[in-house]
Amino acid sequence: MKPLFRKISEASGYSFSFIEEAPPLFETPWHFHPEYELIFIKNATGRRYMGDHIADFYENELVFIGPNLPHFWQNDDKTDLSKSKAYVIHFKPDFLGNAYFNLPETLPINKLLDKAKLGLKIKGETNRIVCEMIENLPEVAGFERLLLLQKALHTIAESYDIEPLANAGFVESFKAVQDERINKVFEYVMYNFREKIALQDIAAIAFMSEIAFCRYFKSRTGKSFFTFLNDIRIGYACRLLLESGMNVTAICYESGFNNLSHFNRQFKQHTKETPQHYRELFRK
Repeated sequence: MKPLFRKISEASGYSFSFIEEAPPLFETPWHFHPEYELIFIKNATGRRYMGDHIADFYENELVFIGPNLPHFWQNDDKTDLSKSKAYVIHFKPDFLGNAYFNLPETLPINKLLDKAKLGLKIKGETNRIVCEMIENLPEVAGFERLLLLQKALHTIAESYDIEPLANAGFVESFKAVQDERINKVFEYVMYNFREKIALQDIAAIAFMSEIAFCRYFKSRTGKSFFTFLNDIRIGYACRLLLESGMNVTAICYESGFNNLSHFNRQFKQHTKETPQHYRELFRK
């Protein structure tokens, strides 16, 4: 089930699009678009689908989505559609010019834009503050509206109340820290994750011993190399489950695993679902 391309209408007189969606919500199917999206869903509950991520969502859902990440929401029977509403903001990566987010004052937002490639759930006090800003957008216009959006983005960028949703392997992009050595490792993995990768080979790319490489990789990413490699492989398997007709066994080997039972265990550990049930959830 390939995601549909959605054309976002430009807002006349504004550099970004802002709409208030009243019931019925969630009429747009599994889709993607090249614009960033900041969405606040009020008084609704259901399921969120974001790349390879599936989870329940609750009242005051606030999510920031990067370009071309497939997504959609589905409300459940508990939602009172007469009270639900969605505030949706779309903007292009260069909506303020190509150099604006490279300024010293806007670098935190630049980093946020990069993180949004995986889809970000905004939680806690940051959720409350930014949702209030978004609700105030209809009350302002012109330059004040632009400033309020930038303030909302900066508030998110400075917060720790964010949770990545999709897997880097599904998104097929991974912006490394500013470290040339680890960038080479990431690049090698993204091109070769479907093949067998031995620890000694990947350590050699970093010009390190195996023990030194394991310590180095964990210090830079917060996870072991093989946990990272499995993340990439499972993310790719999720994409194949959603967008191809391949059976689970074929997907197991195509994703770089050489043992079906190990693949099934790793998949359930990552997604909380079996591969077959994961596919059925989307097809429903």
